[in-house]
Amino acid sequence: MAGETQNRTLRIHGDNIVECERALALVAQAFSAHFKFQSGPVFAPTYTIQTGSHGTLEVQLFAGYDRWNFDIAAALKAAGAPLPEAADAVITELFTGDASHEFLLLAIEFCGALPAGNNAWQRCGRSYSYAITGVPYLYVSELGGYELNAERELKSARMPNPLVPLAYVSQGDLSDTFALPVFEPSPTIDPQNLKRFETGFGKREMLELLRSIVTGASSSAS
Repeated sequence: MAGETQNRTLRIHGDNIVECERALALVAQAFSAHFKFQSGPVFAPTYTIQTGSHGTLEVQLFAGYDRWNFDIAAALKAAGAPLPEAADAVITELFTGDASHEFLLLAIEFCGALPAGNNAWQRCGRSYSYAITGVPYLYVSELGGYELNAERELKSARMPNPLVPLAYVSQGDLSDTFALPVFEPSPTIDPQNLKRFETGFGKREMLELLRSIVTGASSSAS
């Protein structure tokens, strides 16, 4: 599993290259570093991240599922996931030996949609599958986004149903891993709500947790 070793190889599988790059940026930010293009084709580029005391990470991006040698959905199904669906981005570590093997480190779901109707719940089944298989899961969502009226003018701010984050936290309590909602301020959040929820935004804690997962360090203080 992950540890503080030199020149490790990570892979990021995603729905598309944008989701892969978002996850790559988070990994780099977790180490207060930058990612640098190294090599590879445009559809599966490889980057390096110099992490200082944790050595060098080589990270290759694989956009789209069911088109590479390692199938995330098949791996989840084999591990007993009731709904073997891939998340927006899945970070794995590549081990090579007699046969190459990828170990699932973390699944990330990005959601910028307003928390309305079934939209707010549709990813809970996916997170449950990752919890069942012991894979950490982060649900990154925006807070304070505005609903628009028929003239596309700001109407009212939409806030999540409190049962949604409770559902994620409960999944973590009932499993050997965690499923956590992480809220970030929406680009359209008003100053009043920005101040109101400032203590609830969790990007800093998310990056600390992500660093702990990649390095294999304890996350008890994150």
